[in-house]
This record gives sequence, C-alpha cells and structure tokens, in this order.
Amino acid sequence: MTPEDYEKNTRKSFKHDLFWANLDRLALFNLNFYLTFTNPDRRHFSEFCEKLAQRYGKQVLDDSFIIDLIDYDAAPFVDIVPAHQTR
Repeated sequence: MTPEDYEKNTRKSFKHDLFWANLDRLALFNLNFYLTFTNPDRRHFSEFCEKLAQRYGKQVLDDSFIIDLIDYDAAPFVDIVPAHQTR
C-alpha cells in the first residue's frame, strides 16, 4: 500500500496524516474493524503490513483481505467535488 496505490485506485490525493489519525482513533477506542486492501502494489505490501503490525499489533491484520480492482464504473461521480469542498 502506497500513496500511489491510493491515488491510482481513487483518483484522489492520499492524505497521509488523516489516514494514520483515523486508524489511531479506531485503535484508541478499541473499536472492531478490518482492513480491505484494493489492488495493492505487492512489492510494497509486506512492508506496509509490517508498519501496521508494529503500530497496532499483528491482530490488526487478522480479518483483513485483499480484493482485485474490478474495471467497472461503480462511482461515476467520483470526480465531482461538492460545492463546499476543494480538490
């Protein structure tokens, strides 16, 4: 998982601080969650999983899984920015 993976899959810039802050909050409040990885670059995936395990413990990956990116138009309006937001 790299910022480039995220941007390739979502066409949005990766907000590094927001990503980690959100995971930190889930862990802080001991909420149950799982991670779904969509089409990660396998060359960097193990390194990313190690970083997650070091930060949150290996159990954070117990229920996680990888899915392939399917070439279909699931979100035809993904590039439309709401009036109150900026890109």
